[in-house]
Formats: sequence, C-alpha cells, structure tokens
Amino acid sequence: MMVCSRLKVLRALFAIYPIGLVGLEDVRFYHAKHRWGANFSTVEIGKTRIRQWIEAQGAQVTLYQGFETQELRKQYGYRKTSDKAADRFEAHCADALALACAVGGLAHIEPGTFRIVDDTYRPIRRKLHDEQPAKGGIRAVYSHATIFGVQKGRLIGARNGNVGQLCGETTGSYRYYTVDRQRKETTLLRWISTQLIIRKPGAKKGGKRQGASR
Repeated sequence: MMVCSRLKVLRALFAIYPIGLVGLEDVRFYHAKHRWGANFSTVEIGKTRIRQWIEAQGAQVTLYQGFETQELRKQYGYRKTSDKAADRFEAHCADALALACAVGGLAHIEPGTFRIVDDTYRPIRRKLHDEQPAKGGIRAVYSHATIFGVQKGRLIGARNGNVGQLCGETTGSYRYYTVDRQRKETTLLRWISTQLIIRKPGAKKGGKRQGASR
C-alpha cells in the first residue's frame, strides 16, 4: 500500500509536468548492526520498483547516497529539522529540493509556498460483524465511498452557508463536519469543491481547517 501511494503521487506529477531528470536518494540502513533505524525501513520499501517505474516513463534517474544528499543540502543552504511531525518545509522538503537543484544543474532556489494537504479524514471501513449475511443471506448496506454520487471527504458548501467536509448521509440528507469538527446535516449542497483541503502550518491535525479552500 505504501509503494502504491507513492506511485499514485508520481503518476499525478508526471501527468502534469514534463519530467525528464530525477534525483533519487538511494536510502540504505545497516539494520543488522543498528537497531535505532526502524523508520528507515518504510522509505527503503519498494525503492527499486519506484526507480524502475520512473525510468519506464523515460526519465533519467541519478542516484545519490545519503551523505551526498546531506552535502548538497548544506551546499545549497537548506536547513533541515529532525522533527518530522512539524508542518514546515525544513521537515519534509529540504533534501528533495537539494537533489532537484543538483540533478538539474541549478543554483540555489528559494523555497516557495509550502502547502499541507489535510488528509486526516478516513472513510469508515466495514467491520467483521457487518460482513456476515443477515437472515436470507443478504448483507445490510453499511458504508459507501460516495454520498448521493459525491465523494466522501470533499469540501462542500451547505444550504445554510456553512462550509464543511462531507462524511456521510442520513435519511435523505448529507452529513458533514464543520471547521469546528461538529457533525451537521443538510438537504442541499450549494457547491462542491474538487480541490484538496489545505491546512495552514501549525494547525492541529483533525482540528480547524484554517486553510481550507474552494
């Protein structure tokens, strides 16, 4: 699943931009000797498959070792923090921008706007007891990925002017979460956004979507 999610992002990027050069860090960790690098394993998973997919798109891949990435980051003057939970450029993008500058033969590029996609919403999954057929061998309807044809998790505008995130349905009505995480209902949607929900840096996950936009 982790590899598939990364490939999904790559497919979107390759569909939007004419990418011909890719700088990729060949993440490695000596797991047999050190026990403190468990988090590295999630990055190492599927790295060969991802590289092969990129090359199959016709892009030229240049591999860098971890120490080379560190040297490039210092050369270009990009700071990095070890706090991966921080909603800051330094926590997630410093290495990537350094590799992009290196593989493209570019000078220092000033970091642009850093946007955080709020993906805290999760559709409800079926539970085991709901999988069992009821009397007559019929399984009751439990959960859908769409509500009256609209995808769950979308940013919507309710009839009364409220803005919220679509999460479910009740008898003939849409159910949504407001920015204060209160669950409300509406029989009519004034608008449906196709854009990602953006959270401002520093905002708590699952809390107010200060940067939500249409």
